[in-house]
Amino acid sequence: MNDILLPALGIQESIVESTTRNWLKLKLGYQCKEVKCGIYINGHECPDMVKERKEFIEELERYDR
Repeated sequence: MNDILLPALGIQESIVESTTRNWLKLKLGYQCKEVKCGIYINGHECPDMVKERKEFIEELERYDR
C-alpha cells in the first residue's frame, strides 16, 4: 500500500498495516489468513470428497499392478 498504491495516487503520507487490513476487509471483503500448503482447510471429509478420493486411490492401484 505504502510502496505502490499511495505513490501511484500521488499521496505522500503512509498508513499503518492495521489500517490497510481493516480497509481491505471492510471495503473490499478481503481477509488476511495464513494457509499452509498441503493441508485441507474445509470439505475434505464431505461424502462427495470421500467418494472421489476413494475412486482416485482405486484408479492408482490399477496402475500399480
